[in-house]
Amino acid sequence: MTDSSKVQLSGQRAWLITAGLSVALFAVWLAAGGPGWEGYPCFTWSAPAAVRLGFFAALVAAVGVFVNQLWKVVCEPQRFTPAAILLAFIAFISLRIVIASAIPLISDEAYHWLWPEQIDWCYYDHPGMLGWVTWPFYQLSDTLMMARMGPIVMGTIAALLVWRFAAWLSSDENVAKVTLAALMAIPVGLLGTTIVFTDAPLAVFWVLAVWIALIAARRDRLGWWVLLGVCWGMAADCKFLAVPLIVFTFAWWLTEPVSRRALVRPGPYIALALALIVFLPTLLWNAANGWQTFVFHFVRREPVSGLYPSGMLIYLGRQVLLAGPALLAWCLIYPWLEGRRQRRQGCPSGMLLVWTGYVPFMIYVVMRILRPVEPGGGNWTAPLYALMVILLAWAGLQAGRSARRWLLASAWAGAATSFVLVIAVVGQSFIGPKATGDIFGLFRSEGHVKQYLRYYFHWYPLGREVDLLYERYRGDGALFVMARNYAQASNLSYYCRSTPLVLSMGDDSIFGQCFVYWNEPQGREGQNCLFVSDHPPSKYVLDILYRCFESVHRLGEDERAIQNFVAGYGEIFYCKGLREFPLATMREALPR
Repeated sequence: MTDSSKVQLSGQRAWLITAGLSVALFAVWLAAGGPGWEGYPCFTWSAPAAVRLGFFAALVAAVGVFVNQLWKVVCEPQRFTPAAILLAFIAFISLRIVIASAIPLISDEAYHWLWPEQIDWCYYDHPGMLGWVTWPFYQLSDTLMMARMGPIVMGTIAALLVWRFAAWLSSDENVAKVTLAALMAIPVGLLGTTIVFTDAPLAVFWVLAVWIALIAARRDRLGWWVLLGVCWGMAADCKFLAVPLIVFTFAWWLTEPVSRRALVRPGPYIALALALIVFLPTLLWNAANGWQTFVFHFVRREPVSGLYPSGMLIYLGRQVLLAGPALLAWCLIYPWLEGRRQRRQGCPSGMLLVWTGYVPFMIYVVMRILRPVEPGGGNWTAPLYALMVILLAWAGLQAGRSARRWLLASAWAGAATSFVLVIAVVGQSFIGPKATGDIFGLFRSEGHVKQYLRYYFHWYPLGREVDLLYERYRGDGALFVMARNYAQASNLSYYCRSTPLVLSMGDDSIFGQCFVYWNEPQGREGQNCLFVSDHPPSKYVLDILYRCFESVHRLGEDERAIQNFVAGYGEIFYCKGLREFPLATMREALPR
């Protein structure tokens, strides 16, 4: 037996053990009612704390074995035989399902999970693709687990596409194997593909469009141009960030002498016209709804008013959580150099990955110096990492010792970051708020700890409490639930399981009207309301409540429905007799 055969056999055995551990963990998760954990096994799994901790320890061990095997593939690609790759995908899917069930829905995810319930061509802040992708899973169940299945499926498809695209592009199966292993190991692959964001379907169409653009430019056949136009349109139906994909594809055609001849043929313009046709449902919806999605992105956002180095530094820090520190450092410097190296060696295709991966990535980074620190936007780069990992693997296996070191460092650091994030993020859902607070209290002030616990833990018990209060007060007349802002309304829209309505109080931010189309206020005069706030509301908010309702009563602790952890967090008001809907009041009162 040759040394190569021994490595392949050893790798296959190791992957058999890895997949076996993951599948066994998945089987225990099913038996323990994992699909019903709702992101909070500390609340929803009735097993003793020792059992929960034992399961979490097994999950950490399985993830550690998985990312370690991926690291070994980066070191020795021949370990990834076809059978080993199949086993890796089994482990990849199993582990992400278990992980996804133990992470609560954050506000944007809960809002996005309303989309398949209210299926439409477009929504307030984004086109409708995520709603269409998640709709089949919503028909099966409206649980958190089904919410996350859409991204998990999209992430699996994206990994398959990246793997085969890397093989086709480089004509080297080892490059494809290393690309796949690195992408599965870094946080954006292992954890990011469980999050209910519009980037999940966008990554699929982004990679597919880049691949088809290369084929279409080489073969110049109508069928490929048609397929490219459909992919462009579908990407735009995911997110407006698909526009740079189209623009920079044309930039590549324009700057590469070999591909420039494509621009004098009808193919690219046929693709562009078809993309517009596929994007037409989004345009028609906006035409019928005051161009809300375009207003949200291009009008209501605050204009640039200075330079904010801290905004860019914090943004880069968040990128470390997506890719790991070494890969991020490589992405800031080397993709352009690798594209030029490929061009010098007679392979201009690598420059398309630079134009559609590295260039938009750097634009997003530089844009952050023009804006103050914002909570969102860190996920914008997620679809781009797939292309840059291909360039990294290609360089690491073909460009010399320095590039090889970058590849190994990036894969190791990315895998380590994923491992630490699983412990830090998923672990708190198993140990619960008290233990988490004790740990955070070692290095944060009491106020910061309480604020964090409120943000992470209180949505499930608060939602259950509101459901109980709804049952208590519904006998007084028609009742609805209202939240202080977009984030609270989003979370309550999921974690309140029996309440008929959850409303954002008003347009206190650019997200404030997300719910307007589904929660029309007309005809609610005289109804009662449970107003929920995650912190004591200001005098300004209380004045609005007193103006809009006949009576407003703050529920004391003895009146709350759940006397446990949640009673110390947030406030609930029982408001009777709606006079005027607060949404209209907020629009008039708040400065533009």
